[in-house]
Amino acid sequence: MRKVITGSGAATLATLGLIVAVPGSATAAAPAPWCDSGGSKFACDTSVGGPTTWTVTRTGTPYSFTVNTPGGSLLHDCSPQSSLTVSYSYVQNGTTVTSLPRDVWCNPGEWP
Repeated sequence: MRKVITGSGAATLATLGLIVAVPGSATAAAPAPWCDSGGSKFACDTSVGGPTTWTVTRTGTPYSFTVNTPGGSLLHDCSPQSSLTVSYSYVQNGTTVTSLPRDVWCNPGEWP
């Protein structure tokens, strides 16, 4: 005799770890960081108070780097008159949340 696993039977197998549920890919992105530049440096900030991983990519050039900061802020040197794309990520309740990107122009002059 065959048995079809339905309802509570499937729940029992899931509890035992015999069925793996694949979470949906839809996750909310964090807002883009606030950024500004001057003196060939750029600064970006978020409302995240904890550890933050920043990814910076120079537009049009295959150059990027990742920086980990203890809080939601980043201050870094940049090549004058280059365009950068900046995003950040952090872990919340075991899930990595990634921000929308922000384009930044590296201003060699004074801070606005």
